[in-house]
Amino acid sequence: MKAALDQELEPLRFSDRARAQVLRSTHPRGLSGKLLALWNKELEIPVVPVTAAVAVLAGMLFFGRLRGVPSEERPDSAVQRVLVVEGSNVYWQDEYEKAVASIGLEQSAENTR
Repeated sequence: MKAALDQELEPLRFSDRARAQVLRSTHPRGLSGKLLALWNKELEIPVVPVTAAVAVLAGMLFFGRLRGVPSEERPDSAVQRVLVVEGSNVYWQDEYEKAVASIGLEQSAENTR
């Protein structure tokens, strides 16, 4: 059987140039050859685990931010806030008081100059 295979493959020869090219691509020397081999590497990314990991991280970030926000500043606490009408404008009472206090501080700072 080996003799038949040798006889069949006798016209096919692997040249020295082709052998050197194969060795360069399979066993790279130097930094550039190694970087080229790394660039040509096939990478498979499993979709389901990566998607699950991204979803878990996004959830952790979202709920972590909600946990870090004081309860009076959360959007669901708007039920406890009071609306104030000043002139023809409507404001949240706590924000209106902060704005009035900051204006009062600015005016008192200008008066002391």
